[in-house]
Amino acid sequence: MKLRTDRMPCLHDFLTEILAVVVLYRRSSADAPTLQTLGNLLATSGTPLDLFIHDNSPGAHPADAAAALFRIEYHHDPTNPGVARAYNRGAQHARERGKKWLLLLDQDTSFPVDALQRYADAVAANPGISLFAPRLFADGVLCSPCAYAAGIGRHLRSVDVGPMRLQGRGILNSGMLIRLDAFEEIGGFDERIPLDFADHDFCRRFARRFGQAYILDMDCGHGFSDREDTSLASALARFAFFCQGARNSIRTPLDLLTHPLAALARCMRLSLRYRTFRFLPLLVRGMIGGTGI
Repeated sequence: MKLRTDRMPCLHDFLTEILAVVVLYRRSSADAPTLQTLGNLLATSGTPLDLFIHDNSPGAHPADAAAALFRIEYHHDPTNPGVARAYNRGAQHARERGKKWLLLLDQDTSFPVDALQRYADAVAANPGISLFAPRLFADGVLCSPCAYAAGIGRHLRSVDVGPMRLQGRGILNSGMLIRLDAFEEIGGFDERIPLDFADHDFCRRFARRFGQAYILDMDCGHGFSDREDTSLASALARFAFFCQGARNSIRTPLDLLTHPLAALARCMRLSLRYRTFRFLPLLVRGMIGGTGI
């Protein structure tokens, strides 16, 4: 077998075309598993990566020495607008910098040691595809890609490597590499859907225009903030986001039925976990268009 001798130059050229966009919340860049693992990859390759940090935390966490291998543009928004606005701002910055690709990230994804090279190789081998994504595992369970229809997701046992039709499928944001032109063609993320449902709404619109994505032969560990033990106040705020996303991602008559049911089911789980009825008025106000906790 002939070994490739151009892997590093190929990777260097590829990384110059990418802007990585990461959304932080109540965590510094040094403590984010996503940036820790990507930083380790860049340290071995010797190639820097342009990074747009959108920090939704109440207090600022300016980039520090842990992110020294990135060329960083830091933006702090204490109003916590969610991920949709963060990714759209990243895309705008990418256009201003003349980039061709967006690498969308959240703070809790761990990448394998050769992740960046796998992206580069897949893009080079599949010039007609505009979206690439890894497999994400949470606690050993495959969570992305998943089966998804009418606001309801379901875990898949396995996903084949290669092109995948997106009809009836969903892909989570973190690790998604998308061609900037394609991102802009479908209008980016809907900022009325700040967090929950944002990725599935984006994929549904992408599927209508482009049809398929490419699933990489790459497994990443992923964490979910809503599975962590959080305070009641944080859980209430997160549920308000969930209801807002459920309401604003209704696109079909079936969504009109299933999205409120999904919000009701989560409301019941949270009410039992925290032993309070305070989630119920959030459900009512959120699904009819009200705001506030």
